[in-house]
Amino acid sequence: MKVKISKKQNGFVVSEAILAILILIMFTGIITSLIYNIVLNSKRVKISSQEIAYITDVFNHTEIIKYNDVTEEKLIAYVNNKAETKNSLSAGQDLSVLTTPYKMKIEVETYIPEDKTNGTKDLVKTIKVRVECVLAKKTYATEMNTVRQIKNLELEELL
Repeated sequence: MKVKISKKQNGFVVSEAILAILILIMFTGIITSLIYNIVLNSKRVKISSQEIAYITDVFNHTEIIKYNDVTEEKLIAYVNNKAETKNSLSAGQDLSVLTTPYKMKIEVETYIPEDKTNGTKDLVKTIKVRVECVLAKKTYATEMNTVRQIKNLELEELL
């Protein structure tokens, strides 16, 4: 009886090990990139949600206060004096001078119809609010507009 001796290869060959490491590095890079994008997008959603909450708060405040108090200065003072947002939000007319993470610009304009520019009363104001925040060296902004009209009781006091 003849015994056949065969050479069995146990273990990895160097080329197989290098190929396995390259595949592992490639998949690790793809997975890391996907995780980074997911985290970045979730932070962006949170920032957008917070920006909308700040804007909504200003719009709700304009409905509560008197019509004549709806001015840029008074709305900016309202935002800057809120205790719960002092460290995260500041408002002003120039966003470049603000230092908080969230920066708010408020503009209030009196609406005057184009065909009645002479002798019309101040009955409607448009309020434009823009909030900016920087994330990963990109500036994200949310801008909304609303209209505040004079209420009947305020109109009676005006007349």
